[in-house]
Amino acid sequence: MLSADQLLATLWHRKISFLLTFALVLGAAAAVTFSLPKVYASESYVLVVAARQSSSDYEATQTNQVVLKTYSELLQTRGVAAEVAEALPFRHSIGDVQDAISVTPVSQSQLIRVVGRSSSPERAQVLTDTYTRVFVERASDLSDEIGNNIRVSIGEPASLQSAPVEPQPRLYLLVGAFLASLLAAGVALLRDRLDQRLEIPATATEVLGLPILARIPAQRVRERDLLDDTASGPKAAMMREAFSLLITNIAFLEEGERPRSLTVLSAGEGEGKSTCCLGIARAATTVGATVLLVDGDLRRPRLTTLLTEGGTGVHGFSDILAGGPLPETRELATDPKNPRLSLLPAGASPDNPVALIGSGLRRVDHWARSTFDLTVYDTPPVSVGADGTLIAANADVALIVIDAQRTRRAGVVQAVEQLQRVHARLVGVVVNRAEDAGEASSKYYLAGTKKRDRKAR
Repeated sequence: MLSADQLLATLWHRKISFLLTFALVLGAAAAVTFSLPKVYASESYVLVVAARQSSSDYEATQTNQVVLKTYSELLQTRGVAAEVAEALPFRHSIGDVQDAISVTPVSQSQLIRVVGRSSSPERAQVLTDTYTRVFVERASDLSDEIGNNIRVSIGEPASLQSAPVEPQPRLYLLVGAFLASLLAAGVALLRDRLDQRLEIPATATEVLGLPILARIPAQRVRERDLLDDTASGPKAAMMREAFSLLITNIAFLEEGERPRSLTVLSAGEGEGKSTCCLGIARAATTVGATVLLVDGDLRRPRLTTLLTEGGTGVHGFSDILAGGPLPETRELATDPKNPRLSLLPAGASPDNPVALIGSGLRRVDHWARSTFDLTVYDTPPVSVGADGTLIAANADVALIVIDAQRTRRAGVVQAVEQLQRVHARLVGVVVNRAEDAGEASSKYYLAGTKKRDRKAR
């Protein structure tokens, strides 16, 4: 059961769902309230007096209560309603008359209150007045016949009330607001229970017990611009700065020394692994490291497609895993604007990537370590197969990329558990497409861009 603080936190987190549901329910209540037909009421009083005085006050009181109760019942008989229906100047059935009239004895008095309701104040007055008059006439005739010395008269005639008694907008809307609050809270809690997305608050420093090493802003930037320091625009600059912070944090985890090999993984597809690999590689080259990007996704080689013109047919990672010759550094695809960065393409698509990686990865990794300062492996999603898990188990460190807008909790939990089972050194999380990241730096870079533009003019 949720505590009060947890309940308030959940409602605040789901405030949009709460407010929308509240507005819809309250709006529906208001629409129903103001669409209801108006009902007007008129009231009159019948005075019932016994001519013979009782011997004591107690006896008089008891007699009075019995008389009032008796005449109240007589007022509500079908016979009275039938006479009233005939006497009315407008059409009303006997049932309509009975439904429209209420009769109650007034406590500690000799009065009976008669209230009539109708669709207009005039009709309500006529109905109540007619009902009271007919009953008084019947009661007087009855008293004369049996001689019971009880006199019935009109104590106060029917009143004309211009204000309707129904609907009562304030009361109805107050009740509607209360019910809307309950329903909105229920919807918010249900949505929070059913929503399987991995929610990462802006103030969070950990996810599933792993430190958040960087938050990559949700910016639309071409992947190639991440490698090009000359690419203009604040968005690309913000992204490059975020990856520079990431590589710094990784070095800090290693007590100031960069790892020699790093695997980038994700639980599912399209969460930004390849983009993170490019950003990490570029950030490492800016501090003087030589970097090899390895396209370890032998199923859908994203880096190979982005950075080479030869596509998947280029001699690369899979060919070396299969026992092919190790390439010379000059043979690798190199970005002409960043000579410290090299790419080992995926190579030919094998029938069984897992078996190929399991048999030849150590050879490739040994060669990469002896040739480059840092090797960054791009991998297929953990949910697709064991490829990424095998590569991560062999690397110095591993990072898992989480899309702040679409990653599901169950997938990440399973991916982390799988990596822990193979003893991969999972050092942290990269939160990609974070809406709350880079707001301050965005203003900083935009201001700098405008200032340079003014100087250029």
